[in-house]
Amino acid sequence: MVRQFKAPSTLALSRSGLREMEDGDVPAVTELFRRYMARFDMVPLLEEEDVRHQFLSGRGKGEREASTGRRQGQVVWTYVVEASFSTTFLCQ
Repeated sequence: MVRQFKAPSTLALSRSGLREMEDGDVPAVTELFRRYMARFDMVPLLEEEDVRHQFLSGRGKGEREASTGRRQGQVVWTYVVEASFSTTFLCQ
């Protein structure tokens, strides 16, 4: 099972602008989230502070450890992909 579902060491998205979400991405992610959720009848209404809490509060503290690739106390990994036309897309 481990061999069958192992992710490649270099992801195709990493070559297309994939990076960890930062605080500066919150306005764009909030807008993208609202536009996406508009297609459903019943959705959570998230303001920028809610998005910041939901996607950034579990990042842990300090720098990533080389051996594990995670920070102390990290429970959330949120990534964005920057498209060439300056719009930020959310990946989690």
